[in-house]
Amino acid sequence: MKKLGRIHYKPDSLYKLYKPISTIHHAGVPFMENKNAHLKSLEKASEKLKLFMADFLDYESLCAAIAGCNGVFHTASPVPSSSVPNPEARFIVELIEPAVKGTLNVLKACCEVNIKKVVYVSSVAAK
Repeated sequence: MKKLGRIHYKPDSLYKLYKPISTIHHAGVPFMENKNAHLKSLEKASEKLKLFMADFLDYESLCAAIAGCNGVFHTASPVPSSSVPNPEARFIVELIEPAVKGTLNVLKACCEVNIKKVVYVSSVAAK
């Protein structure tokens, strides 16, 4: 049985898309709270969905979340909080730097655990 990993903030959308396929899903979510409770109620989630607390800025959490997977969908993207007053600095500090570091972490983690396929579709515009 194939295992499909994903690092993003809406794991239910890809789970529903790939549910008919004989696949175990590893979902990296930013925090394990009630915000993710609905994921456990998805059809066959108890047998096909494993949640991992993962932050794309935390390399070790990514390795743990995707270990044993055959492929990874990386759809996480930083969202600006507007805590940096200068719009140009905010763009760099809150979007560009974390997006680059997070993507590099995902790709390095995929190499570390021998992931053969990575699909990168991350965009703040897609939120």
